[in-house]
Parts: sequence; C-alpha cells; structure tokens
Amino acid sequence: MELLKQYCSGQGGYEGCHMLFVEDETKLAPSLLSAALLQLHPAATVAMGGKHQRSQTSNIWTKVDVVTEKRRHYDQVLKKYERLDWVSKLKSHTSCVNAVTFSQKGGRWLASGGDDLRILLWDMHETNISKPSHTFTGPTRNIFELAFTASNSYLLCGGVDSNIRRYDFQRIGISSDPDPIHTFRSHRQSIRGIAPHISNDELYITASEEGRLFYHDARTDAPVGHLVSRQGWVGVQFHPFHSHLFLGATERGRGKITLFDVRKCFGQGIDVDDKEIMRYATQPIGTKPISSSLCDIAFDRTGNIFASVSQGHFPTVYSLTDPYPIAVCTAERLPSGEPVKPTDRTYRNSCTIKHVSFGGPLSSSIPNSLDDAAFSPESDQYLATGSDDFRGYVWRLPSTSYLMAKREEMEDDTHDWSLPKGKYGYILSALDDTLHVPMIIDQPACRLGGHQSIVNTARWHPVLPRIASCGIESKVVLHDCAPVIAGSIETDPSTIRRRARGSWRLRNSRRGPTTDEVDQEISEGEEKDTIEYFDTTLLEEEEEERARRRNAAAVLRGDLSDSSDGLTGGAGGIDEADDMELQLNDRARLMALFLRFLGGGARGDGDEEVSATMTTDQFFRLLRETSVDTDDDPATDDNEGGRDGDNDDDEVDMDMDITE
Repeated sequence: MELLKQYCSGQGGYEGCHMLFVEDETKLAPSLLSAALLQLHPAATVAMGGKHQRSQTSNIWTKVDVVTEKRRHYDQVLKKYERLDWVSKLKSHTSCVNAVTFSQKGGRWLASGGDDLRILLWDMHETNISKPSHTFTGPTRNIFELAFTASNSYLLCGGVDSNIRRYDFQRIGISSDPDPIHTFRSHRQSIRGIAPHISNDELYITASEEGRLFYHDARTDAPVGHLVSRQGWVGVQFHPFHSHLFLGATERGRGKITLFDVRKCFGQGIDVDDKEIMRYATQPIGTKPISSSLCDIAFDRTGNIFASVSQGHFPTVYSLTDPYPIAVCTAERLPSGEPVKPTDRTYRNSCTIKHVSFGGPLSSSIPNSLDDAAFSPESDQYLATGSDDFRGYVWRLPSTSYLMAKREEMEDDTHDWSLPKGKYGYILSALDDTLHVPMIIDQPACRLGGHQSIVNTARWHPVLPRIASCGIESKVVLHDCAPVIAGSIETDPSTIRRRARGSWRLRNSRRGPTTDEVDQEISEGEEKDTIEYFDTTLLEEEEEERARRRNAAAVLRGDLSDSSDGLTGGAGGIDEADDMELQLNDRARLMALFLRFLGGGARGDGDEEVSATMTTDQFFRLLRETSVDTDDDPATDDNEGGRDGDNDDDEVDMDMDITE
C-alpha cells in the first residue's frame, strides 16, 4: 500500500510516475492526473480520489486489487532500471576518468576526476549538460577516489599522490575558488578508499595501499584514530545506518574483508587482527583454487548486504551477518536468457581496478509465491560494475533470504573439494571442513553500451534510474531509460568496438576476432595510443590464458616431455610458486642486460664478469629477443586510466587465473 501511495503522490523518489488504472483499464497520462488526494479503502479493494486536470471532475476507481496493482506498477518501475539504453556523454576531461560519484540527498551533482588532475562538477538537474558547472584543482597525480560528505558540505578527493584534499562545496555558486581548503599528507601510497561519516560532515575514514587507515575529524589537525594492516587497504565503507560500523578490505596476500566497530578498533594498539568484529571469506575455489585480488567493496542502501569486486573473479554478494558469500554474479547468459556464444566477449576483470555500486527501488510488495519471494528483496535490487569487454553490467538480485536458502554446503574433512565448472566455493581458513557454495546469478538484467574501451566504474544514481560510468576513455557516460538529456542516443550493447591487434604476434594469431566486435573509429578527442595500448594488453592476456589451457591439456594427454632439466608441470595452469620463480628469473635477465647497457660490470650466471658496454641498438635488440613480460609497466599496476601509476610494492605480481 505504501508503495502505491508513493507512486501516486510522487513521494519516495517516484516523481513523474503518477498513473492509476480506471475501471475500463484506460491509462490516464501523468500530465493529466492530479493525485493530491488518494485514499485506500480499508478493505484494500477500492481506490478513491484523484482529479482530472482538464475536466476538474472527481473520479472513483473501483474493483482494484491493491496487491495486483502494486505489483504491476512496481514491475513498470523495474523496466526502467533494466533498459538503460539511452546514452549521454559528458565531454570535458582530456584523459582517462577514474572516479565518479553522486552527491548526497537526491544526487543533484555528479563529480568526476581522473588522469587530467581536475575534478569536474556536473548538474544532474539540467537537461542540456554541455559543460561542467564547476572545476576543482590541486591533485598532482591521478585521481582515484571522490566522495561527498553527509550533507554535501565538503567534497573529498584522493589518488596516486597519497594526499587527501577537502573542498568547500557549500561555496559553489558563491566563490569560484578551485583550491582545497585542507590537505592531509600522512599517507605514503595511493589512496584506495574514502568513507564519509553518515551524519557528521567533519568525520571520515581514508585508506591507502601502504596499509594505514586513518579516522579523521576535520576540526582537529591530527587523525583521531588509525589502523595499521600488514596488507594494503583497497576499500573502506561506513554502514549506511549504524555509524559505528564500517567495512575495510585489504588486497595483498589472500585479501580480506572485515567488519569493524569504530568504538573498539581505534584504541592504543595498532594491530588490526584483534579488532575485528567479523571476517568474510574472499578467496574462491573453483575446479581449483582461483587467484583473485580485491578491488572494491560497497554497501547497499539498507546495510543488509554488501558486494565486492575482484580481479580474476566475479562480483560477489554477502549478507552482513554471515561470513560466507550468498551470490556470485557471472554473465554466462545474455539478458535475454540465451547463452553467450563462445566467440563473443562477456564479463571479465583482469586488467584494471573496478568499482561496484548498488541501486534501484526498494520493494515492499507482498509475495504470493516462491517465485515472487525470490525477487521481492528487502535490499537494493540491482548491482552494477564495469568490465574489460567495454561494457557495464547490471544484475538483479533476489532477496537475501532466498539467496541464503539456495546456498549449498559441502563437507569433506580431507578438503578434497570437487566442484563442477561454473560453481565456486568459499572457506575462511584451511581448517574449515565445510565448503560454502553460493548461488550463481549467471544472467545480467542488462548490459551498458556506449564505451569504446574498458569500463572501470558504474555508479548508480541514488534516486533516478540512471548510471554514470567511466574508464579508459576521457568521457563520462550517463545511461538512462529515456532520452531525458539533450543529445542522447540509443545504443546497442550487443556490439562493441573491435580491438586493435598492435603486435606481430597478435596480428598472426590463429584466433579470429570475436563475432560481437565491429569496426569503429576511436572517437575524436580520445587518447588513441592509450586505448590501443589496453587493446593489446587485453588480447595478450587472452592469448596467454589460452596457451596455459593448451599446455595443461597437453600434459594430461602426455604430449609434453617432463625430462628437461628443471621443468615442472601438472594439470591446470602454472602454479603460483613456479610463476613467481619464472618472473624472478626474467627480471634478473633484464637487470643483467641493463647493467651491460650501462657498462656496469654485472656478473652472469657462471660468475663471469659482464663488462662489455652495449650500444642502444644492441640493448633493445637483445631486449626484444628475450620476449619477457615483466608486468612492471605502471600503466597496468595501480593506474585505472593507464598513466602515472604508482607501485611502491616490491612483491612480485602473479598472473590472474581466470576461470571461464
């Protein structure tokens, strides 16, 4: 009933949806109906009131089954969230856009920032968004994080330069000052998380890759609390209702997601391990253990569930009160329900840092069957993120109770787990005898088009059926259910731009182009070299993955000899220990070449001194002959946009093991 009242009165974020059904099923247009007075009969069978604006006559709608009508109206709303095919592009950035966020209290403002070191503000109340309303400056390296405080008093910014900048948002329209009013400089590496307090504009938490997390009060010079983790932080989020709770995510090693209590954790000690309320299982097990790396975490608006997104795996959904995942969102099927063709590209996250967000209307409908119960959640309905296949993805989530009921458990005290392809299990530690297998949501509700390269972020608007996405390109893309912004065009996400095959090896690959790729010119104003660089990176990763699968199959057939000196092998891809040894050897060879180029007198494998000075041509010729991929390019380490990445970690990066 409450939803129908909101729907007809324009409350609860349903502006523009004023529509009722009269006896003869004639729909009154929204512009003709005044729903100032609406009363539901106590028996819930009669809806009375309403006034036709032209005739000024009152009408009575009878024989209305409220539950049925509410379900029908709600389904109409959901269709708007599942058909975001109209695209508008905001064109003022000059390089990759790494971060977008909507303002609090209705989402009037959109802030965007990236590699051009500017923060641009866009007014979502305009129908012709031709330029930003305001520009902030100050960052000296790539921007990764943006966040509005609780009442939009301040805008917080962080990135590769390790500084947190606070801008006075209250003076927008009064002052054109682009500079921050305060800069916090105690972090040492890239900022990966900023979490404003849910009610106090002066309080916020920041997290950085060096492993330090600070709790700030802007009214004091120094942080009021801190946590130090042995692993680098990659995300932090306050609970949307309980201001003393927050989630923190770390990435190095196995990666962890942990629930903390502000009142407990910011004490005298600095070790994070004894301050946890709950730790969540993050490392998936498929047909074999999967190497994944956490990128981001996000609460839904109720705080009942949250989601993580990781390199090497799929978006994963958790209940706040349970340590094991309740759903994994894949894209083995199209939104229509048909399976994705083997020759087509689909969801993948292996190349850049992705961000995840929740959105959609809250449902209060009364289910009449199990099928209705499955999609009548008490939490946000939709989860969105970006993908390496140049699309954004949106999944519709069943209710938490339904997902919990569908989760399977496997017990085996020998830990000899055997999972079918496409299923993933989770344990908290090696001592667990029960493997928890969450439900697989393999069909996205919709895919988002309009991009020509990797999509890193898909951010839901807090009220409207709208998503803002960004990535390797210099444009911010708005996705709507209708052409509400001037210049909007309708897109077809079933096709994407064909990637450039930049290297000789890729041009001569036996694998042909995918069938969903079409020839497109890279848009004017984009950095063509950057986009083509990521094209090559993605194609090379796919070639290497196919080679690993072919080699694994050959080993199983007995086609490869294991008699060579120092060779190891087995079923599946290269294990992590061997992969690390290979990369260490490759880096040692490159260092020896470099020292020879400098004439530094390095020693070779046989302790013979290498003292001959090399010419530049000789150095690069030998470098090409090694055919070594060192993964040292900063554009692929910490930089979403592909430039000016910051990688102070000396640990060896290992290839992500993608399970198809």
